Amino acid sequence: MKKIMFALEFYDHAPKVFQYAAKLAYAFKSDLIVMHAHGKPEPMRSSDQMIQERHDTVIEKLKGFVTEHLPENYREKVKVDYLAVNAYPLEGILDTALDEKVELIVMGMTGKTNALGSILGNTTLNVLAQADCQVLMVPEGATFTGINDLLYTVDFEFRDLQAIHYLKDWSQTLNATLHALHIVEGDEDQMNVLKKLLILKETFKMNPTIDFDLRFGHFRTEIEQFALGKKADIVAMISHKHNFISRLLDDNALEEIAIEINLPLLVIKEDAYEFDEAAMQWVEFLKSIA
Repeated sequence: MKKIMFALEFYDHAPKVFQYAAKLAYAFKSDLIVMHAHGKPEPMRSSDQMIQERHDTVIEKLKGFVTEHLPENYREKVKVDYLAVNAYPLEGILDTALDEKVELIVMGMTGKTNALGSILGNTTLNVLAQADCQVLMVPEGATFTGINDLLYTVDFEFRDLQAIHYLKDWSQTLNATLHALHIVEGDEDQMNVLKKLLILKETFKMNPTIDFDLRFGHFRTEIEQFALGKKADIVAMISHKHNFISRLLDDNALEEIAIEINLPLLVIKEDAYEFDEAAMQWVEFLKSIA
């Protein structure tokens, strides 16, 4: 991961959100872009000098924020670039991420609701829906204590393989455990589930930082208990950007979970990865027993 972008809004919990961006930039040896979109100037009321002064003021404010909040032991390792963008937040974040070839956007969520409930219709949701790269959104109630445990829920679909391959890199780089969890609900064929789980374990047997688990019961209850029991630091999901809004509106289970346990949510785009031969063989075998 070469470039990470922290989209800074100057709210109270911004320093907590920044800790996730700083940790990831340090671990992945990524360049860190700290940017703020400060709106478009009014042409009739803003001279070139006023626009430049506004830009310079924002840059100084960004530098002051980083000076105050970047951990001392990161300072020589993390290269930080600063961008003050003359655009409204959504446009500024998306255009900057595209222009700078950003691979991960880190941003916070404002409002009293901790997770997805506060973002329907606002900048964060639209960034999640429209960005071409991964997005890590951090709820207001989250507290940074490191990134040691990642949680991903598995449905034994092709997209799960994409996500696990992507998260495997996170797991190895961060020296974190990746917990891949499947929750059996309703009349799901338990024997078929066990077969698929064993195949998945076999596929990733050379990766000791990944473990696979099975739970039986109500999805929301089980994932909440599992996340709390494993002390998960981030919950990950995969989504195609073109259907993400409809999926959020149609299924509020993840929203309710994130609100309850105050965990950052990593949204992985569905169509971004290459696979090795062993992975493709796994997909074909999985199809044959489905």
